[in-house]
Amino acid sequence: MAYMVNDEQTVRSILLGDEEKFSILIDKYYPKLKTFCIKLFMPMEDVEDIIQEIFLKVYKNLYKYSFSWSFNTWIYKIAVNTLKDIKKRKVIHTSNIEIENFAQSNDFQNSCVDKLYNREIIRAMFNSMDEKLKTMMILRYYEDMPFKEIGQVFNMTPGAVKMKIFRARGRLCKEYSEDYLGGRTDEMHV
Repeated sequence: MAYMVNDEQTVRSILLGDEEKFSILIDKYYPKLKTFCIKLFMPMEDVEDIIQEIFLKVYKNLYKYSFSWSFNTWIYKIAVNTLKDIKKRKVIHTSNIEIENFAQSNDFQNSCVDKLYNREIIRAMFNSMDEKLKTMMILRYYEDMPFKEIGQVFNMTPGAVKMKIFRARGRLCKEYSEDYLGGRTDEMHV
């Protein structure tokens, strides 16, 4: 069995001058960041440039990394801030969410969202959320990030993040049931 070097060991090696080890981080996080950007509705033609900018910021700021954080959380914080910066600089038209994956998330298994039969309506409601909340929900339901780590990304307490996400989930269920089912969320529609 091959010995796996963890992110923190890789970062320490890079900071000690072995800059070639940065490719280990790129190989590990490139697919994750690409998926994250796509799930945040970034157009494919912009994704490569966005990821390159994220990795440039990671490299330039690696000396600021605090080993008290998970490296995974730190790189997502940089990704979220980079996406905010890019959106300020230029208009990025986002694409639609793959709502089928969202509704199949473990946290949604027992909620009304799992029962919804009209995925287009959920997609429209989800796309109407502000960017911060949408990003929180992507990190939670697509990236399976714990509330604590999402809180670190957004400088919030885990409880505040959990409350925002659960309220948004509840809002989706309520809006759907009131607007499209006449208030009935207890029926299973296929």
